[in-house]
Amino acid sequence: MGDVPYYTEDDADFNKPNNLGVDSVPKLILRDLDEAVTLLPDDPRNNQAGRATKWKALAYKGRVQMLYRRLRRRIDDAAERAGQQRRTVRPRSELRSRLDGL
Repeated sequence: MGDVPYYTEDDADFNKPNNLGVDSVPKLILRDLDEAVTLLPDDPRNNQAGRATKWKALAYKGRVQMLYRRLRRRIDDAAERAGQQRRTVRPRSELRSRLDGL
């Protein structure tokens, strides 16, 4: 996974480098959703289904928070496994017997 492009209203150059890390983007999305919660109405305009409301923004915020937490957990688990694998050296015979069992 590499850097993620994220554009704001102030960006005039859409060819800018992708200089935001993986952790920065969810935080910016959450900030945008917080702003949307304050700006959007409680009920859809003209009772039209599908219109954005404060409640939809809150629902998306919850989803982003859950996905971000899952992403952080997977990154931490992968880093922990990588650290364990570097420290643990198994004899080839043990690895071969494990592979034969698959």
